[in-house]
Amino acid sequence: MQSAKPTQAQKAFDEMRDDSVEKKVGEIVRYLLCADKKKLPVKRKDIIDAVLKDSSSRAFPLLLSRAEGQLQEIFGLKVVEVELGKSKIKSYFLVNCIPEASGFLDWSEC
Repeated sequence: MQSAKPTQAQKAFDEMRDDSVEKKVGEIVRYLLCADKKKLPVKRKDIIDAVLKDSSSRAFPLLLSRAEGQLQEIFGLKVVEVELGKSKIKSYFLVNCIPEASGFLDWSEC
């Protein structure tokens, strides 16, 4: 039985050093958080142009996946991909996925 061939994204990802991967993931997280604060949709091209300026852009799917994991685990945010407009361009938004009754302080209780 033959194993599946690695994708271009996987090859590019494997070629990156661990510290470079973590740096790029952190930059993607920061970029998405800043865009969310401004309530701006983020296109794949925006992230590639602003963060992945070099050949690591081929590793975008795997870097985004790691960034999604960090956003979920640390900030309780989920990355949602939607198609906007007639052009069907995919954009990313952050959505809060922490349940309301999660034990956080409710200001009405003070």
